[in-house]
Amino acid sequence: MRARDLAQSYVTVSQDTSAVEALRALVEHGLPGLLVVDSGGQPYAALPACEVGRALLPGNVQEDPLPVPAAPLDGGRVVQALMWWRTGDRDRAERAAGRSGQILGIVLIGAGWIAVLRGTLSGLWLALIGFFVMIVATAERQHATLAPALRGVRAADAMSSPVETCHDWLTVQRCIDDVAVRTPHSKVILIDFQGHPSGLLHLPRLAKVPAPQRETLRVRDVAIPWARCTACAPDDLLENVLEKLSPASGMPIVVTDGQQLVGIITERGISRLVQRRTLRGENQ
Repeated sequence: MRARDLAQSYVTVSQDTSAVEALRALVEHGLPGLLVVDSGGQPYAALPACEVGRALLPGNVQEDPLPVPAAPLDGGRVVQALMWWRTGDRDRAERAAGRSGQILGIVLIGAGWIAVLRGTLSGLWLALIGFFVMIVATAERQHATLAPALRGVRAADAMSSPVETCHDWLTVQRCIDDVAVRTPHSKVILIDFQGHPSGLLHLPRLAKVPAPQRETLRVRDVAIPWARCTACAPDDLLENVLEKLSPASGMPIVVTDGQQLVGIITERGISRLVQRRTLRGENQ
């Protein structure tokens, strides 16, 4: 397998793109960063989301962010470190820092809208900054809540099996008649002639295929290729697998043993697992 087989499309911005437009792209696509290209369209640099947010902050906060004790600002990291040192509970410290960031974001949004209502249009910037802070802080708090519940959990513990499959050589119309109308799932795994996974098919996409093409177009032509799917082994730690997820691939996660399909991990399956472990106190 070559690097081009694993390549994924990514949102790009130019060197002249404003910080507000970059932030809008991050929010719309749920990305951890953007790819900056030069005037010729060639990659120039990678721009992390945290740097976009920092560029939107007032200058005094950028230079001395410690007085603001809220994630994702540096002051929030200090609070998190102090609480971790005092309590010895890293997860609790992360949740506290995330909660403070959420509160800060709400305060900034409210202050910004009040300023706008009083005729100060610059309040929109303050509200936009608050929205960004709240999104990042919420994501960090969710991670801090989810991490202890998934600690030590293998992929096999969270997967569903057997998996709904479909032969990748079927036409779109045949798949609709034989698979889509009878399965309760919205996603199925495609398998090739050897019985190996070859892609991920989102069934709602079939409805977008024009009727005249459904008799000739193969489902593999409208599915996500296997090279862009997220896969793991049954014994892989679920926490590590989730950290490797990219915005382009996302869920579900396909579990394979060698080249054999053994299960699938969905958002609903992870949610059920977290609920069970929380109720049993297994994450303590």
